[in-house]
Amino acid sequence: GTQSEKASAELAAKYSSARVRGMFIIMLILVLLFVTLYCAVTGSPYFMASLFVMLGLPLLIYAYMFIYRIVKDKDEK
Repeated sequence: GTQSEKASAELAAKYSSARVRGMFIIMLILVLLFVTLYCAVTGSPYFMASLFVMLGLPLLIYAYMFIYRIVKDKDEK
């Protein structure tokens, strides 16, 4: 009855899609960090590529969000 509905609503609020996406992005950044550190310590030829991805990916995401915000504002006017 109402008890299970209340519990499922709390669970849905606790694990909203934004929170899940945020956790996924944080885990992705941590994995990129450890891969970059591993490549640096072992002298892997992939070090520069992993460093570029670790620094470039957040910049690309920020630029995408910035441009999306500008385009969205133009559409609303």
